[in-house]
Amino acid sequence: MPIDREAYVAAFGFTEGRGYSTIAPPALAMERQATALGDEIRALLNRHLLARSLQAFDVTAGLCRLPDSIVALYPRDLERIGRQLETMGADYFRFDKDTFVKDLAILHHRLIPVGAEYVFPNSGVPLSVLLRNGVGQLLKGLKACVLDAGGFRPFFELHAHILALQDFNPEGWDVSYLRMAELLQLNPQIRGIVSSSWFLDPALTDVSPRLAYLREVPEAHGATLMFSSVDKEGRSGALSKSATRRKLYDEGTYVPTIYTRIWPRSKLIGWKLA
Repeated sequence: MPIDREAYVAAFGFTEGRGYSTIAPPALAMERQATALGDEIRALLNRHLLARSLQAFDVTAGLCRLPDSIVALYPRDLERIGRQLETMGADYFRFDKDTFVKDLAILHHRLIPVGAEYVFPNSGVPLSVLLRNGVGQLLKGLKACVLDAGGFRPFFELHAHILALQDFNPEGWDVSYLRMAELLQLNPQIRGIVSSSWFLDPALTDVSPRLAYLREVPEAHGATLMFSSVDKEGRSGALSKSATRRKLYDEGTYVPTIYTRIWPRSKLIGWKLA
């Protein structure tokens, strides 16, 4: 039985209170029905969903107040998504494709562009992170969250988008920090910025020194870095674009390690907007 395109669009949504990529069960069920009819049908319906989401997008419809510096970023994303509607192959238009879901999340205000990355506006600091590296990390995490930020949620959570990395460089990040400070200033309920990544690992000072700024700049301006996990299988993305890191990994002298960054709003605003 054919699936009506507009019914497919109407069924789409995200699960509230979860991460940026948590698609609601009715939409997942509809995609399973489409997949049963063939990959081409699924791609056609998801392409139509993205096109409708792009057509209906209203920059003022999100729950967060946006500074002009962030509003000015949206045309770039809208143009990129519009191009991808025409250029991406069928394999892109599926709910298990992170880049596709991120573009839907942008259009449904689940991700907000700040330049180098995007923020999910309804996250928090996992309590489990504070318990992963002894008493010292616990005390450090409690200070950052309780004393400096005033609680464990809500936080803006940063995410990279591999199709939108034009500002992922020292200059782009510096401007992105300013935009994040402006965004925090307009949304006083948000306690700060949180993110987890392999590129926050202190080992990169020796392994990939050109990336050390990603940890050093926030840390110099009030961010707290804490050990999160070890990526023994190398699946975090740390090995995908560096022959040096792959070689060191193969030799057993480098294992990607994930660190979590907690940046209380007062620290970031105090640096960029004081």
